[in-house]
Amino acid sequence: MKTGFIPQTTAMILLLSLNIQNNLSGNNKVMVSSLAFTHPTQIYSIRKGQSTSKTSSTEQHHSDSSNSSKNSRSHSSGGSVSDSSTCLGARQSKWDNLVDEDEEEEVISKQNTESVPTDMIYDMTNMHRQNKNFQMMTQVGGDDTINDLYIREPNTQVFWFVGKVSRCTGTVSLEQAVQRQWHLIEQHASRLRAKELGPHFGILEIWTAPGNSELDVAYNRPNVQMQKMERSSDATIHKTVKNSEVGFEGELYQNGEEGFRTLRNEDGFAVKKEIVAPEQDLP
Repeated sequence: MKTGFIPQTTAMILLLSLNIQNNLSGNNKVMVSSLAFTHPTQIYSIRKGQSTSKTSSTEQHHSDSSNSSKNSRSHSSGGSVSDSSTCLGARQSKWDNLVDEDEEEEVISKQNTESVPTDMIYDMTNMHRQNKNFQMMTQVGGDDTINDLYIREPNTQVFWFVGKVSRCTGTVSLEQAVQRQWHLIEQHASRLRAKELGPHFGILEIWTAPGNSELDVAYNRPNVQMQKMERSSDATIHKTVKNSEVGFEGELYQNGEEGFRTLRNEDGFAVKKEIVAPEQDLP
């Protein structure tokens, strides 16, 4: 077991229930129910509304599978960066109002947090705050503030999609946004894929792709190149980059999703050929 990774025997069940006041539209109140963030999948339960069901291990699939597009979001072809800072706005999120139902477990105590800033320790409060930051930034800045996150175990070609990172583009670089939140991202990935990534906590690699480009990645578009991030050796990065200048939205598995992975080489390009949809016969 790698130092710093919470063992699978630790059960932290987080119920996601949204009761959101839409600040942008007066008194209109939006009521939404959503699945819980759960991990590992074989230990944690999922709730939607009042129903509870156990998740089960499911077969993995590659990005060239025809079912890969089910896990894809809306995407953009570019990854351009705006010159202006984006830090305003708000929108609803399935990460809102997290509730920790397992009060008996001292989750934080099992983390090696000596070298981790307090605001980046993997707990409900920090994850909730960084997700709110993500929602506010992307509400205003859109795809220009977003990069998709993939994690792999070194010496493999399997890249797992684990979420998205955002930043104030006028003050924070992509590298700084990832380095500032490295602990949250790696901890989240180690829970999301306990079997594949959990045992390698501490040496996992974080790669980025253009924001909302999952569909392009799934189809192995040759113009999409992932970029490897470097672990920061700067112990004072939390003093130069505020947590309010960056955001993180971790991937959540819903309705038995198997997760999304892709095969990439050391340069970040797709290993397999581009998937081209068959031409439809014209009437």
